[in-house]
Amino acid sequence: MRKYSIAAALLIAVLAVSGCSGNSQTSGQNTVSAAADTPADGAEYIEVLKEAFHEYANSSFPFANDLQGLDFDAAEKDLDNMEASLNRIENIVAPSQYTDLQKKLVDSIGTERGIIGSYRKFIVYYKKGDMISDEEARDMQKLIEELGDPPAVFTETYLEVVKTVQADIDK
Repeated sequence: MRKYSIAAALLIAVLAVSGCSGNSQTSGQNTVSAAADTPADGAEYIEVLKEAFHEYANSSFPFANDLQGLDFDAAEKDLDNMEASLNRIENIVAPSQYTDLQKKLVDSIGTERGIIGSYRKFIVYYKKGDMISDEEARDMQKLIEELGDPPAVFTETYLEVVKTVQADIDK
């Protein structure tokens, strides 16, 4: 019974990632530095945001494939790359008129970090297989529920920030 639950959990996790990230043939690893970007104006700010957000999204494509292929070491590296992209976004020094928007975006990253943490925990449990305790099995079930319908707070906030800055530029 537990073996079936673990297999079902993996399928749900893969579907959740696939639904959030789309489908891509991206290969290789993205490694993102945590050095601060300091865009000079709104246009540069949008470009830096888009680049960092796309790095994040592109890291999730191989993650879904690696998770589905049960390549947990590669999946964990993909999660590292996703976190590095989030670090880059957190370290952007926005032009002064956009600091409140940048703070709002950074605040929304906590949700993404929680999802990444849940995937990391899920991978640990899946690697254990039948060796997980009853408490871990209950926790895994909770993770399945969380990962089945992850909130899109970060993505929604990113889109709101880009739209707001673009509207300001277009004035």
